[in-house]
Amino acid sequence: MALRVLLWHDGSMTKALEALTNESVSVDVQRVTYSENRVLRDVLLKAGSVPLVVASSVWPQERYTEVMGSSERLPIGKNLNNKRLEQFREIHYVDQVECDTKLSELLGDELGTMLNRRNYTIYQDQRVLTTITEIFSNKVKSYLSEEII
Repeated sequence: MALRVLLWHDGSMTKALEALTNESVSVDVQRVTYSENRVLRDVLLKAGSVPLVVASSVWPQERYTEVMGSSERLPIGKNLNNKRLEQFREIHYVDQVECDTKLSELLGDELGTMLNRRNYTIYQDQRVLTTITEIFSNKVKSYLSEEII
């Protein structure tokens, strides 16, 4: 049940992971690619040194520059909050994907295990800001069973 809430919530994943792990979540930017009018950004979200989520976002270039600017090492949600930009998130799907070699190297999960994935779009002023796909390490589940006081 708690995993379902995490996957279907429509708020900042970074804030949710910080609340879940009781640690600051950092962004390890793997790649930022500018291509015509789009920007592709791949990151790894970590709690301490533990990799929890691989996230890929696709942006219209002008929106990326407007929101991320020179702060592309910060989580998207923190940049939105720092700029006081209101947004709406529409979750398209939540499903599972098999852990391949690349995911195993990034997240440390075993090859062939099933990982949870979600895809959503963030809108700001009724315009697409970015579409994000997140793949969650199975390590996230270990935090869900801990007592929170």
